[in-house]
Amino acid sequence: MKCLSVEFVTPDVSLEIKDVLSITSYTVDGEFMVLPGHENFIMELCSGIVKLTLDTKEIKVFYVLNPILKVTLYECKIIGNQLINAYDVSAGMLKAYKEDIEKILHNINDKMLREIAEKQLNFINNIKMHENIS
Repeated sequence: MKCLSVEFVTPDVSLEIKDVLSITSYTVDGEFMVLPGHENFIMELCSGIVKLTLDTKEIKVFYVLNPILKVTLYECKIIGNQLINAYDVSAGMLKAYKEDIEKILHNINDKMLREIAEKQLNFINNIKMHENIS
């Protein structure tokens, strides 16, 4: 069976994962899945969880902020503002991100930049709730 190759791209990191059987994520309409050979498309996903099921049946979970998904027959690219590997995240790292954002939030005068900072705080809080990290 053919598999997908999935590439995550953010301003900070580029990560490619091969031998992916399926991608599960969410849009405003709910959960959906992409399988190898899927029709080509580009769409906006909801910030949050992207699950990859590998051909070994291992499931990898990532959190992506403001993701855009591009699908071709056997290749997918997920472009986002931030990527966090759920199995490689620590409470300390999330706390440091959150504190850094909170320190500067009240000094941001630009409406768009403030909205981005608030979305990142919300994103971090959602990860902490989902993973039960304190």
